[in-house]
Amino acid sequence: MTPPIGDNGLSCLNSTLSSINPVNQTNTNNIDEWLLLDSNNGFIRLYDPNDASTSYSRSKLVPCTMWTTIEQICSRLNNDLDPRTWYVQYHGDRIRHLRPDEAPLFIQHSYLLSIGFSSVPRLQQEGDKHDLGYLIRFLSDQLIIDPKIQPRSLSTIAWIRKGKLIRKWIKRKCVISTSRLTVYPDANTNPCVLELQRANVEEVHHKDKPFCIKLTVDDGRSGALFLALNNDEEYSRWLKRLRKTTNKLPDIADYSSSHLELIPKVLFVNPKLTVLNLRHNNLLMRPVNEAVFTVGMF
Repeated sequence: MTPPIGDNGLSCLNSTLSSINPVNQTNTNNIDEWLLLDSNNGFIRLYDPNDASTSYSRSKLVPCTMWTTIEQICSRLNNDLDPRTWYVQYHGDRIRHLRPDEAPLFIQHSYLLSIGFSSVPRLQQEGDKHDLGYLIRFLSDQLIIDPKIQPRSLSTIAWIRKGKLIRKWIKRKCVISTSRLTVYPDANTNPCVLELQRANVEEVHHKDKPFCIKLTVDDGRSGALFLALNNDEEYSRWLKRLRKTTNKLPDIADYSSSHLELIPKVLFVNPKLTVLNLRHNNLLMRPVNEAVFTVGMF
């Protein structure tokens, strides 16, 4: 267990944080003073996932100690950084999600020691360098979701009709998320959920509904669901998405090196799956709160 930072060290850390320009870091004197104060002092660079993939020069230089936690850094930077959305990336490839109580500088020094660095002053000086990001870098904010792994939800207000021709068309909110189509009747009624992986898609034409799609599920229970979109552009977008989602289920799925933290839900509705490759990911237990930490970036 690491000792807590002393009052003098805390005061100096706060002073250094406020004196260093968070983007350009031109105040060299403050950088040197912080490193000379204690051998446990150093710097990390914090990147935004949206910028870090194209530029290693845009980053925040953050002074910290070997035992300064992510939660402490976020509170001292006095901005809207979320300590739950920090990641470390090695060699521009593999990503690991960090806990709020982990110490980034300790992680950085441990990595540098593992690849041959041994001098303490050298370890301290590396944290200020932009090119260190090619070896190890820290990311904050939500990661970019790979649309091949988890496509974005598609929603609209559409006319729907279930079953025979005598049924009336009703306007309802419809949402495609992962491999499910959800139709919301109203605020007081449970939504209707259709598993698209088991559905068939067919283009149909009605006199008063020119942009219509028919969905049927081969389960012996569900009838046909007719979905009438509002215009040609929306119709094309929904038809393409539905056809892609209802394609024949593959028996092999390769998700290796995909920066996954959770297994995609689409895999759980595929009874034909025989081979699943999840190597080189950092899988976690699926949280009760589904809103956090879905899958990785790039």
